[in-house]
Amino acid sequence: MNLAEAAEKYRKHRLIPLLLGIFLLGFSIRYLAAGPRIGPELDTWFHYRIVNYILDLGHVPAIDPLAYYPTGRPVWQTDLLGLPFFIAYTYKLISFTGITLMDYMVAFPAIVTSLAAIPLYLLTKELFNKKTGLMAALFWQIIPSTLTRTHAGFIDKETLASVYIFLWLWLFIKSINTVDEKNKRTFITPVLAGIFMGFSQWTWGGTTYFILVISTSAIIYTVLKFRDIESSFGYSIILMTVFGALTMKLVQPARFPLSAYYTSFIFLSLSGLSLLYGILIAHRYLKERVGEKNSKNALGLAALLAFSGAWISGYLPRILSGVVGFVSDKILLKKTLIGATVSENLRPNLLGSGGNFLTRIMTGDLYSHFNVVFFLASLGFIVLLLQAIKKRDYSSIFILVFVISGFLGMRSDVRLSFVLTPSIAMLGGYVLVYSGSLLQAKEAGALKILARSKKQKARYRAETELSNLKIAKLVLVVIVFGVIASPTVASFGMLNGRSVDVPTPWYQAMMWINDNTPQDSVIVSWWDYGYWIQALGKRRTIVDGGNAGPLVYNTNYTEGLEYRGSTEHRDVDIARMFTSPEDEALKYLRPYVDYEKVPTYVIVSYEEFGKSGAINHISQGGDLFIFPQTFSKSGDDAKDLADINKFISTNGIEAFSQVLNMGSYWQIWVTGFNPTEGADPEMKNKLLAKLLPMNTGFGQGLKHFELVYPEKAGYMPYVLIYKVK
Repeated sequence: MNLAEAAEKYRKHRLIPLLLGIFLLGFSIRYLAAGPRIGPELDTWFHYRIVNYILDLGHVPAIDPLAYYPTGRPVWQTDLLGLPFFIAYTYKLISFTGITLMDYMVAFPAIVTSLAAIPLYLLTKELFNKKTGLMAALFWQIIPSTLTRTHAGFIDKETLASVYIFLWLWLFIKSINTVDEKNKRTFITPVLAGIFMGFSQWTWGGTTYFILVISTSAIIYTVLKFRDIESSFGYSIILMTVFGALTMKLVQPARFPLSAYYTSFIFLSLSGLSLLYGILIAHRYLKERVGEKNSKNALGLAALLAFSGAWISGYLPRILSGVVGFVSDKILLKKTLIGATVSENLRPNLLGSGGNFLTRIMTGDLYSHFNVVFFLASLGFIVLLLQAIKKRDYSSIFILVFVISGFLGMRSDVRLSFVLTPSIAMLGGYVLVYSGSLLQAKEAGALKILARSKKQKARYRAETELSNLKIAKLVLVVIVFGVIASPTVASFGMLNGRSVDVPTPWYQAMMWINDNTPQDSVIVSWWDYGYWIQALGKRRTIVDGGNAGPLVYNTNYTEGLEYRGSTEHRDVDIARMFTSPEDEALKYLRPYVDYEKVPTYVIVSYEEFGKSGAINHISQGGDLFIFPQTFSKSGDDAKDLADINKFISTNGIEAFSQVLNMGSYWQIWVTGFNPTEGADPEMKNKLLAKLLPMNTGFGQGLKHFELVYPEKAGYMPYVLIYKVK
């Protein structure tokens, strides 16, 4: 084979090495964070434990006995199990290599999310072209927003869901262009789209945003082209919806009853569209047989009966309630009691503060998540919007809605920047390829003039234009290089040397629990640590990161008790326990565990100093405020410590932590002050203040809580465990 033949062969098959290179780039960045274990992120350890159930028992039990004591956790009803099932069965396939489950789960997100670039390429190619698809796949691997939740050791639902979602959307968009009612074989594409939609929903709840993208863009497209709507579009929507519903019902029937498709606002949007397109297709069929007037009368009567039945049965009011709830949560940004305190559910700071508009962008979350690709995508949005106004094609409408819904998602919860990332990657790639194609078109025009025109003036203009185009191409190459290099460098810097793992003090405490507490023990903590306790400590908990435990109010568990549990949420009772004096605190604990009969332990950590505000908020009136107080360093440690002691005595502070050396400054934590009412000396007697490492803490003076870990109070221990007696 000569060089020319080799070059021609490469041109024909270059897509494979290009996609392989893009995959390896994404994997190499994500794997930088690999550590000895999966990371500290809370849901990671829930998935790890469910995977072990599948591998050890061959199934997931209907009730998880380690979670939500005393009721247990009905995982098949409350949780999405697609990710742990996929991990468990793929691990079975490769276990013959000798790789441990832990090592596989560390590498899993880096492998799978990097592979998602391939279906994203296919989706973008279907919407735009191959070059834009390759650029979008490349941006997917390097944009920081994709890495924060998909790096090595971070096992969460977005990893696998990204593969399913891109395959689903690709097949759906492809089906619109290929379905032919005369060729039933073409129906396989929307059927597969529905199956992957079902898998997506089985894996991640955020999939509902993509359902919203399809339904909203379809509604807009239908309004704009109602008289010219293609049957292929209707068949695609109907088949995808039907097989999506069936897939969800088959994989996890307790979580996904078919009734969701006519009771849930999000799913009903697809059901309603399917009904509408079904009517349109039926009308086209009937008018050829019974006439247009009779067809309209029959279908109109059927629609009226369906609407009346939905209203009488209460379905329509429920749907309207769902719409109001969605607008309240995602548009008006209303947060639940618990959600308002969860960091990943908080609103992002899209624009920084101070300076001009550009400075605010550069210091805000939009830039930190998407880097310079955000600027390209903004330009791409404008270009695409202008094209969509002219063409009114579904692909353009789909992408525009994709971007807007992703922005609304990120505006609501910082975690949902992940929803915006694919469209940012597509538009960023689109504007670069579009710019290149414009330059090529202008170059072709100038060359054409040179080849055909003999007029000196025209040739001079063409030659000048070609010279300018060469400069423009060079500038574009520099821009492309910078746009790729900037997020790549930022991503490498973000993950290089990260080596995720459970913090050592926590890991040691979990091992102590595993080795030194009875197997039937119940460990009480703030909800953040529940999954660690279950997976590493292997003990039962009352609350955890699922934040969805069954209430015990008015159940047989609380029969005969003066206080029978919160009517709102388990976290409320745990918060009230921590923010109440000892005797009252036990009242809030008792509905969940009979601590006189069941070995019960309470675990707190240094982190509760910072989390005390969230705990106080959720308690709805616990009145416990713990503040950080910082002091500048003078260079004379003895003088600084004397000044800190003077500050404590001068202000009458009775409860405070040991002095912490924070590097550039000193810090102590203090309590006993209400921000609105002034001094409150009773705060130091609230249970959390008595358990934390403060001068009045470490369990001093408590009758029912004995410090068992560490064995004696020392210099600011990070984790403390108390036995309830």
